[in-house]
Amino acid sequence: DVCSSDLLDAYLSGSSNDFYYNSGISSFKDNGYRDNSKSISNAISGRVGICLENYDSFIDYSFYQQENGTPGSISSNVFNTNPKAARFQNNFQRKDGFKLRPGLNIKITDSLEFSGEFSLGRQNFKSDNPDSFSKSYRVLDTYMFSPRIKWDHNFSNFKSSSIFGFDYILGKLKVNNFESGNHQSAEDKTYGV
Repeated sequence: DVCSSDLLDAYLSGSSNDFYYNSGISSFKDNGYRDNSKSISNAISGRVGICLENYDSFIDYSFYQQENGTPGSISSNVFNTNPKAARFQNNFQRKDGFKLRPGLNIKITDSLEFSGEFSLGRQNFKSDNPDSFSKSYRVLDTYMFSPRIKWDHNFSNFKSSSIFGFDYILGKLKVNNFESGNHQSAEDKTYGV
């Protein structure tokens, strides 16, 4: 069947003493209506962690992959003859990547708590167009660090809290356009308090 699609979703979770985990997986495949319009998508994500009375830590994770054909536009004459026709029979694009985010929370005293996360991620994007003699590849790496202190206190008998935190984000991008031999890179840093 030209327009058939397949879908899979699953979820798993559990715990043992102070350890816990959860994970979800999804997979999707669609043949598409037009020629070279197939689409595939796979992803898995979840968390594993340890939770104690005054301390807990965790790692969030996700991995994904997507791929699809790029049939391109067709003229109205071609559409009237064959609406499923593709201008490009072999062109496709693919995106995949991952993200990891470990973190922890520590209760220092009854009124003082420290929390922090660090995350790193990568996204790859590939566009391969042999029918039009072009190919490009892009890689984006992202890093983030965000520690913070929470202080519970009272002001004039009003219960209140103060939070001091710092955010650091670094993004690095590399782009390669193979047909032109053009290679570019960029870097962006963001700080926040």
